[in-house]
Amino acid sequence: MRFGPGHFLGVFERRRTAHGLSLADLRPTVPEHEVHRHTHEDAHFLLLLAGRYLSSARGMPDVCDHPALVLNPPGTTHVDRFRGLDGRFFTLSVPTAA
Repeated sequence: MRFGPGHFLGVFERRRTAHGLSLADLRPTVPEHEVHRHTHEDAHFLLLLAGRYLSSARGMPDVCDHPALVLNPPGTTHVDRFRGLDGRFFTLSVPTAA
């Protein structure tokens, strides 16, 4: 599964675009067992604001339950996901050309 720029598994609470950058405040909508391996075309930062997040990013604990910032370079393939649907995250997507 390939995700285009600014695409995430969540509902957008707020979303803005400025100078090619996409900023979004999201809540997860896909249960943990339904998240499959996927690739993001663009680079993005994910700021974990609330919830229990499972990430394969270097330096992250197996399950992160405190605020954390993750950088995913362009072409990142992973199965990062929330445990439960009570999380919240903020993203900053950077176009490949940038």
